Amino acid sequence: MFGDISGIGYLKRKDNEETARVKYSLRVRQETIQTTPGAPRVRGLMDISGAVEPLGDPRFIRRNLAEPLTLFLEDGRKSDISVVDTYGTISASGGGFY
Repeated sequence: MFGDISGIGYLKRKDNEETARVKYSLRVRQETIQTTPGAPRVRGLMDISGAVEPLGDPRFIRRNLAEPLTLFLEDGRKSDISVVDTYGTISASGGGFY
């Protein structure tokens, strides 16, 4: 199972209240696993990749490189991520949405 998600949301630092509005573009992939023949398939780990672009303070990304952040999507879901470079590339650390 996979899909692309994009929209406007915000990032929040986990250790304080600093937030930033961002445009996000994500690719979500999740495999299903056959545990035994004939049994229903179960969902495997979710892989989230993509990028965020700050809509306000452009320095937010630079200040928070490799810091633990939560990305809040416009549909209410969220995911624990970190920004790995100044282009806004993300790495999802929580394995999915909650």
